[in-house]
Amino acid sequence: MVKDPKSGEILRADHMVEQWLQDRLDGNQKAHGQVLVEDAKRKKKTQAGPEVVKLDDSVVKEYEEVLAKVSLFPLQPHSSSNAVVSNHC
Repeated sequence: MVKDPKSGEILRADHMVEQWLQDRLDGNQKAHGQVLVEDAKRKKKTQAGPEVVKLDDSVVKEYEEVLAKVSLFPLQPHSSSNAVVSNHC
């Protein structure tokens, strides 16, 4: 669990990493001119929207792999979850 210093909200670390990675991937899609499908739940949490930055293909691939691992956290042992989060925080 981590605490957001600005809002004081307490979040799960894996959710925070997942949100950050998804925002980066969304910004990459916008930078490449692709249309994003907005998720109402995500839109409510992020007011400003993703930063528009072009990412290298290798970075996009790595982010997508980490997102796949993060989505499996409830099914994985605690130690493997900690390793992924600590590598990307």
